[in-house]
Amino acid sequence: MEIGGLNAAQIVNDLMALERQPLLALEARQTAAEEAATAIGGVRTRVDAFRLSALKLSESDSFSRFAATSSNSSAVTASVTGNAVPSSISFSVSQLAQAQGLRSVNTVADPNSVVTTSPTISLARNSVDIGVGTVRATAGLAAGDQDVTVTQASAAAVRRSDTPLAASTDITGLVNDSLSLEVDGVAATLTLTAGTYTAQELADEVSTQLSAAGLAATAALDADGNLAITTNREGSAASVQITGGTALGSLNLTVDGAALTGTDAIVDVAGTTTTLTDVGAGSTATVATPDGNLELDLTGGLRVGTLQVTTVDVGGGTLAEVASAINGANAGISAAAVRTGDNAWRLQLTSRTAGDQGEMLIDTNVFAPMGGMVESSSAQNAQLVIGQGAGAYTVESSTNTFSDVLGGVSLTVSETTTDAVMIDVERDDSALSKDVADMVSAANSALAEIGVQTRYGVDGLGDGALAGNGAIRRLADQLRDSLSRPVDGSTMIGADVGIEILRDGSFQFDAATFEAAMADDPDGVAAFFGRQGTTPANVTFLDCSAETTTGSYAVDVTTAATQATSATLFAGGAVANSRVGVRVGDVTTTVDVTAGQSAAALIDTFNAAFAANGVNMTAEVDGTGLRLRSDDWGSAGDFELNTDVLGAGTWDAVAGDDVAGTIDGIAATGTGRRLFLNELVDSPAAGVSLQIEGGVTGALGNVDYQPGLAARVAELTTFLVDDEGTLETVADAQQRRIEDFNDQIDRFEDRLLIREETLLRQWSSLSSLLEGLNNQGNFILSQLASLPQV
Repeated sequence: MEIGGLNAAQIVNDLMALERQPLLALEARQTAAEEAATAIGGVRTRVDAFRLSALKLSESDSFSRFAATSSNSSAVTASVTGNAVPSSISFSVSQLAQAQGLRSVNTVADPNSVVTTSPTISLARNSVDIGVGTVRATAGLAAGDQDVTVTQASAAAVRRSDTPLAASTDITGLVNDSLSLEVDGVAATLTLTAGTYTAQELADEVSTQLSAAGLAATAALDADGNLAITTNREGSAASVQITGGTALGSLNLTVDGAALTGTDAIVDVAGTTTTLTDVGAGSTATVATPDGNLELDLTGGLRVGTLQVTTVDVGGGTLAEVASAINGANAGISAAAVRTGDNAWRLQLTSRTAGDQGEMLIDTNVFAPMGGMVESSSAQNAQLVIGQGAGAYTVESSTNTFSDVLGGVSLTVSETTTDAVMIDVERDDSALSKDVADMVSAANSALAEIGVQTRYGVDGLGDGALAGNGAIRRLADQLRDSLSRPVDGSTMIGADVGIEILRDGSFQFDAATFEAAMADDPDGVAAFFGRQGTTPANVTFLDCSAETTTGSYAVDVTTAATQATSATLFAGGAVANSRVGVRVGDVTTTVDVTAGQSAAALIDTFNAAFAANGVNMTAEVDGTGLRLRSDDWGSAGDFELNTDVLGAGTWDAVAGDDVAGTIDGIAATGTGRRLFLNELVDSPAAGVSLQIEGGVTGALGNVDYQPGLAARVAELTTFLVDDEGTLETVADAQQRRIEDFNDQIDRFEDRLLIREETLLRQWSSLSSLLEGLNNQGNFILSQLASLPQV
């Protein structure tokens, strides 16, 4: 649009360009704010990296890292998996773990041939040795999974002598050579061979004569030197009773008024229990399930544990159907129909678990149409032989990995060896040194980023995005202080562990100095870096978290930790025959007590039974008797006690107390002797964990938490990057500036739009006016031109 030769649109554009100058200044300030926000994010990322590296070094187990090396890594690899200690061990690998395989004796013409007439097959593996050799589904048992759990182990009937056997005993014919007894209701009189016997020889002679008489029992010396006559069978159907004989005095036995019986096994399957009264190798036990019965062929007495059994429906019983059903059961057993030639197919079963724990407990008689099954490969544990000659011993694992030969170290074997393999476990100072170097590097990275972002233009460089931001500049001073300030309570300084501050404010790390300090005083270096606390008497500082802040926190115990402990039992020794039961969770331990048995002998018997069942219980002296005590503190050690299982006894609860109290006035959580504050509680002591001596209550004093260097850095940087920290505050302020600029720019643009529309209207009006005047002028000129010429 032109007016009188003027370009009105250009004029409006030029005028609007002048009007936009303040807007451009706002947009420039907005861009600077966005760059500052990005810079704050970059600083925060580097500070957080500094935090993570320091946090790693502040953890309680950071300075307990070890590395394991093998002298023959092609045969044995070693790795640290837990709390290891410096150690070495030498061994040879005598065999590798191997999975059991079974194959059919005969072949069938094709996969559609029938290989079993049984509608169902029960599958199980010997994952827990509870004394079962084969599982078998009975008619009508539905397909599905069953957990067969032995909740009470069976035990044999045992008759012990009233006192230990003499060191030397003379047996003379007709004078003291006979012993009359009944075993499992079968009566016999033993005749001991004349001679002079040690205690062990006399026990062996009794055992020989028991066998000669055809009695299902053996004799041996127990831990106290008593003669112990034990039935071969277990359960209440097993019994032993001394009825007379001339050798009673020499054997320290007396006539029993009643037979002593064994302990029944109790088996539970999904809440359905079966009590087995006659248990032993070669017998078959029928146990009830909610859906039918299972038959168990036993290899010996039943022991506490759970056997997982899966019963599968095999349809028409063809080779293909059997293999498919077994594979679909996911029971740890694979099946395959293997073609061995023309019109020749075999069934192959393979355990998916190596070693004796993967031994398959399948009734192979169900495959009678194929001639049954034979072993194609035996279940074999991996074995290490430690030492040489007569003193050498073997360690086994059901897999090729040994997790507990050395504490905290896992050994994996891949081939057998003839030469010894040496495993060395040493503290991994090089890995620890790298972690310290990473922390120093992260500190320098954070400081360098702050320096770049807060600089004022020098040497031709422009201002940093955060130039003039005092909060970020002060942040650099805080980071330097956290890494360079002496640690309270420590005689070390940073230079002693290889950390020094340079003239430019950055840090350097000397790995050789650090590793020398670790070699000289590893505990001191660990304390210098980590979390440490001083405590009053009866309190041990266990740990704290990154949430814990420096301070002194009062500890007040209102309930002392105790161990579940019975009242005194058998003061002065046992006065009658009885059976005592101790139940911990689902595991029941029973001990048969014989009249006249000493408290010391009973203590050994109880402790042996607890060890056999894997129960954390101890029998200990209590005056002239004994008491039963949980090894665990607090509620974790609760148990039930029945002092007369076979009579009128009841199961009575025996409970321990968890410690209870406060830390920093806040109710703490107690488990056993551990008293701690959750990390989420609103307290500067959040995360503190203490161990309180058992039996102690009251105001115990203050625990003083003082962070070491890495813990101090972690504490500071955690505060800086958390939701209410300095960096979050600065970032929030910057974001508010950006949002404010956005609002101002939006409003300014609205005003400019209105201004531009106004100018355009004004110029449009002026254009119309000028056009009218121009038309009038042209009309006048035309009129003048039409006048007659004078």
